[in-house]
Amino acid sequence: VFNSPLPLTNVYVTEYYMICVAFVPLFITEYRNGHISVDMFVKLVPAGLRRAISWVVQAVFIAVYAILAAQSWEQFAAKLSVGAYAMEQTSRVILWPSFLMLPVAFGLAALLMTAKLVFDLLGRPVPAAPSHAPDGVEDREAAHV
Repeated sequence: VFNSPLPLTNVYVTEYYMICVAFVPLFITEYRNGHISVDMFVKLVPAGLRRAISWVVQAVFIAVYAILAAQSWEQFAAKLSVGAYAMEQTSRVILWPSFLMLPVAFGLAALLMTAKLVFDLLGRPVPAAPSHAPDGVEDREAAHV
């Protein structure tokens, strides 16, 4: 507005805010079953095979999230050990805490997927997330029940 940007805005937005916005919602989206799914062909197979396919897909996602969590934990540990920071203008901004967001996000997603798989294998319903749909709009999951 006054042609004088706030100091350190660039580093905080790129190193903290954007990471939070991009990765922390993984857990929330998974909890609400909000990820995009295409099950056009799966609906054509018998129910038993459909359940088995679901279990395999969940196991693959657990493995991927766990691998991403482990890999990002290594990055966090490396940045922590050197005390990673950035110099912006004349200020030193510590960066290593931002690297913790990724393993936490991926780890929580892996744990949630594991819990969902265990519930599914035991034949118990997964506790549903509260609906945040506006009034008059049905929840996608509730519409399929």
